[in-house]
Amino acid sequence: MSKDFDNIIKQIAKSNQEIHRVDNHLSKDISEIKRAIKSLDSKMSILIDKIQELEVIMDAAEILEEFQQEEQEKYNTEWNPYQEYEAEDYDDYESDTESEDE
Repeated sequence: MSKDFDNIIKQIAKSNQEIHRVDNHLSKDISEIKRAIKSLDSKMSILIDKIQELEVIMDAAEILEEFQQEEQEKYNTEWNPYQEYEAEDYDDYESDTESEDE
């Protein structure tokens, strides 16, 4: 019976060592994952900052473009055949010429 207890104690010790090895390995893996997450988090923060800077630049460019268009429209005094004018009502024009002839 003591031989059975010795075998059981040896198996428990062996299992303990295996559990300890697995625990150490998992702890290392967890540490590596934490480092990777921390690195990704810092890179994402940098990326978010760059996106916000780009949004500010795009907003400023849009405002500048609108301002330039408004300024150009102020000084655009040349006649443009493609400008939209109100079309004359030709029926009224004909009736006007008839009344002038009378």
